[in-house]
Amino acid sequence: MHSLALLSCMCTIMQNSSQQLQQLLRHVADSHRRRVTAALLVGYTMKPSRERNLASRGLLPLTAPHGVCFVPVDFGQPLEQQGPFDVMLHKATDELISRGPKQLPEFSARIASLAAYTEANPETVLVDSLDKVHQVIDRQTLTMCLEEAARAARAQGFAVQTPPSIQVDRLGPDAETRHLLAQSGIRLPCIVKPRVACGTPEAHQMAVVLQEDGFQDLQVAMPGCLQQFINHNGVLHKVYVMGDQMHVAERQSIPNLPAVATQAAGLPQVFAFDSLKSLPHRDYLQPHYESQQQPAGSGLNMEVVRVVTDELRKRMGLTLFGYDTVVQENTGVHFIIDVNYFPSYKEFPDAAKALSDVLKKAFHTQRSQQQL
Repeated sequence: MHSLALLSCMCTIMQNSSQQLQQLLRHVADSHRRRVTAALLVGYTMKPSRERNLASRGLLPLTAPHGVCFVPVDFGQPLEQQGPFDVMLHKATDELISRGPKQLPEFSARIASLAAYTEANPETVLVDSLDKVHQVIDRQTLTMCLEEAARAARAQGFAVQTPPSIQVDRLGPDAETRHLLAQSGIRLPCIVKPRVACGTPEAHQMAVVLQEDGFQDLQVAMPGCLQQFINHNGVLHKVYVMGDQMHVAERQSIPNLPAVATQAAGLPQVFAFDSLKSLPHRDYLQPHYESQQQPAGSGLNMEVVRVVTDELRKRMGLTLFGYDTVVQENTGVHFIIDVNYFPSYKEFPDAAKALSDVLKKAFHTQRSQQQL
């Protein structure tokens, strides 16, 4: 057992995609699968860095410690010759093909082949279906999903909102941008994000604009999304969802920012950041920032989080996703900010078992439905 686990780790680290190694991995998984009653075979594809990260934390075991064997899909060979797979697991947003500045990217041919395989083999479950994952690529579509979930939560008596936002094709320190701000009710400071929410190098390049001149030469890909900045006491909550399970992790975030009329001298007109790396926190802004003490605490209401999670799960139909939420300063209103597909699950308790369990449930649920 130890030698099989070591082989899995070594193969993942080496990232050798040769046909011989792929065949060895499938052979090891298949041999062990036969020793484990009712073990499922999961074929997976994702970018190498993500595979290494998940494998290092035991989320992609060959040896089925939780009744599931994971093996990388070899796109150099027909998929029909590699299975039969019970589940196909993917991070489709790792493989997007650009179609030009004005169009949304598409999934690669490799990802499309997984969908084609599951269509031809209905006993194989695709986690998650591409039409559902596509919702998280476009911020315009995503905003509508978030607004629907927030509306449903408010109907149940909870104070849940999405930040006011508008879609834009260009921005600048001019009358057109001032008109957009006035018409939408968005005030400075605000956040500018690309319309494409994931899968491209530019998708996570964002900026917080504090003064109108900050719109000059803004280094954010267009078309984009202009979103009201919500003061939230510098605390961001990342909600990880795996099927019916969820976990909340707290992160340091952008500190409370003053309105334009009360901004201190020396505060930057704009600051850019990469949302994949880290948000600009108070230490980053301290040389330019007012000296008053920021409030502590976030006031997160877990009942609100459970309701929002249920609404997003129901509306988006995703098995593996995460979203960000913040609690507004003074009001306690919860704002849903963003959704991403198949997050890292770094802080998720016993993530390896949870992933195996959710894939087994997806498989058996589909099998039961097919037998009706």
